[in-house]
Amino acid sequence: MKSFGIDRNRFFEGILQRPIPEYGVTLPIFYHKGRSMTAMFTASTRAVRDRLPDSLHPVELYPGRSMVAVSAFEYASTGIGPYNEVSVAAVVNPGRKGLPMISLLSQLLRNTFKAFIFHLPVTSETARRGAVELSGYPKFLADIEFTEKDGFLTCRMSLDGQDLLTFSGRKPATKQGPITRTLVYNEKDGKMIYSNFYVKQDQFVQTIGGSGVQMKVGRGHPICDTLRALSLSSGPLVYQFSPQFQAILFDTKNLIDI
Repeated sequence: MKSFGIDRNRFFEGILQRPIPEYGVTLPIFYHKGRSMTAMFTASTRAVRDRLPDSLHPVELYPGRSMVAVSAFEYASTGIGPYNEVSVAAVVNPGRKGLPMISLLSQLLRNTFKAFIFHLPVTSETARRGAVELSGYPKFLADIEFTEKDGFLTCRMSLDGQDLLTFSGRKPATKQGPITRTLVYNEKDGKMIYSNFYVKQDQFVQTIGGSGVQMKVGRGHPICDTLRALSLSSGPLVYQFSPQFQAILFDTKNLIDI
């Protein structure tokens, strides 16, 4: 079966990689084994727009409320070694605003998402340095740990012993999921660029409403300030859990090269 012209049984085959020795990276980066959970909240459109470049627009569920995703990734095996990561990102439209609900449904139906990342803490200096210096990603080093208890997966992110974010979600039964494509937009040297992130969900479940999802936001760090300022909904609109996936992160490109 193919999605985006990709045979899921030969996911990494036919992909030309090139080494970047000074950063200890080979691009694109292959993620051979990982697990993740994502909670999609509604957020204040005004607060999201204030944090976006002018060329990007929030994708609204309805007027005044846009979509923000909080994700936790545990990468057990990658081309740059194992590491963990947390992402806080807005769902966006480049170029034009788009209609409430319609733009969101279009991305969902096509399994193609467009995102601008506000914060992207990681546990690996190799993952941080290359992403920041080569591609302008908003990465910083933090402690990110995953634990399991009573059918829940919990991600705890801290820095210098101070809790910044604790995110817990259920581990429901899963089945084979789709291949998804995310166009990740960010700025480098004042220029808008993007990268493709393809994920093959070997095991996946998506629930509406996210019953059981809990998120506790700390204080005293920009990621905490952002999460509070966005006026997130009390619970997620959508919760996604993938105990097993593979992924490919491609190098960044200029927007004209799409």
